[in-house]
Amino acid sequence: MPIHPDITQLKAADLPPVDCVFGGFPCTDLSNANTKGRGLKGDRSGLWFEMLRLITEINPTHVVIENVPPTGNDDRNWINEAQPALKDLGYTTERLNLSAAMFGGCHPRARTFLVAYSDQKRRRKLPQSNNPSFNQRISSRVFTKADSGDNGEISWLLPNGEILRRSDGPAAWMERYFQPDKPS
Repeated sequence: MPIHPDITQLKAADLPPVDCVFGGFPCTDLSNANTKGRGLKGDRSGLWFEMLRLITEINPTHVVIENVPPTGNDDRNWINEAQPALKDLGYTTERLNLSAAMFGGCHPRARTFLVAYSDQKRRRKLPQSNNPSFNQRISSRVFTKADSGDNGEISWLLPNGEILRRSDGPAAWMERYFQPDKPS
């Protein structure tokens, strides 16, 4: 994936078609470590507005934003600004709180991800293939979900028993996280 060094100089017209904008902006003005931080009004964390400008110009199918967990302070709670701005652009958002420790890191390093998907673009037609197995997977929409034991592995099976997808490790944890009816 290309990484662009200066968002203030980046224009949508200079990019190939983009399906997902994934990024963060400096947390310097948002973090509790900076007692004089000005939130998104600060010069560094205010780069959020450049990211929002590009999202508006590009109109991607998905947006993923990463930053420090928002505090109760309205000036530093970036979610209070980002979520309504994305909603106004036609995105549905989901908030996900993760930490490095959840993935084996030796420190907490909490992070919040705001995942957004376009309400219109996500309904686009799925690609077709000459492969009958591929078309069956896409068109049947009938999957069986099976837990494969204590190792956290989860599989999705087609009606004929063929494995459509199998996940384990962090992916299995995330699958459980987004299913409130399933015990963790």
